[in-house]
Parts: sequence; C-alpha cells; structure tokens
Amino acid sequence: MAVEIHEDQPLPAPAVAPTRELSAQFIVQMNYGAGTWWHPARLDNGGKVWASFRVPHDFNSFVSVEIVLWPGFTVVHNVTTDYYASQGGEAYNNHTQTTVTAPNVVLNTTYIMDALADAPAFWAALTPGDNVMIRMGSPVIRLLLAETVCVRYV
Repeated sequence: MAVEIHEDQPLPAPAVAPTRELSAQFIVQMNYGAGTWWHPARLDNGGKVWASFRVPHDFNSFVSVEIVLWPGFTVVHNVTTDYYASQGGEAYNNHTQTTVTAPNVVLNTTYIMDALADAPAFWAALTPGDNVMIRMGSPVIRLLLAETVCVRYV
C-alpha cells in the first residue's frame, strides 16, 4: 500500500517494530590438559569457550538466539552449554541453566545451534540491561569451533 508523504508532515510510524540484531564472538579458555591456548575458539577435547553480551535497553522479546559452530570432523559431539545471567550488579551465577546436547555435525558444514530452544526458560527471564554469558565445552576429541552467537530481538 502506497502512503502519500508531504514534506510538512511527519513520516508515519511503522506498524511492526523492526527486528534488531547483535552478535558476540566466542573467546577461548586455556586447554589446561594440554597447557595450550586455542584460537579460533575450540570447544572440543575439554576446552571451554565463552561469549558475553548485555541485553539491549530497547529489548522486548527474543526472535532467535543462534550459536554458530564449525566442525572439523563428521561426528556426534556431546556439548555442554552453561547459560549465566546477572541482573542489577549481581554475580553471573545467580541465574543459570545448563544443558547437554548431542549435535550430529558434518565436516566443514556450518552447524547452527538454536540456543533459544535449548534453554527457553533462561531466555524468557531476561530483561533489558541484563548481562549474559554463554560457556560451552565438549569432551569429544574432534575439532569443533565456536564462531559466534547471533541474537535477534524486537
């Protein structure tokens, strides 16, 4: 539907709030078993990776929360994901949820993990300004890289 615009009148407000997006890169924790640092962020062989972000102040609800993984092997990984949140200066461990998934990843094929479906109660409890940290790890000795977490919200 066309809307006639006159220079002396304000633009009409959109009927639906636009979807916004933010992303956070995963960083790596030292593989204490091997005594080495990994980059890019590897979550296999006992390594831990994490990403953190703040829920934006214009947030109303999540549309999607996706974690982008890149496998170096075709294998079923056992991935433990710890979700942490803090509100109003609290410690990160006041609001937590841990999940274990077993994605069947394929060599050199990007795998998108649906974090919103993985921990719906955790994401539903968040409010604007909350600090969020996602920590992931896997004991499987096959290369699995954690690239980024992509958050879409209205």
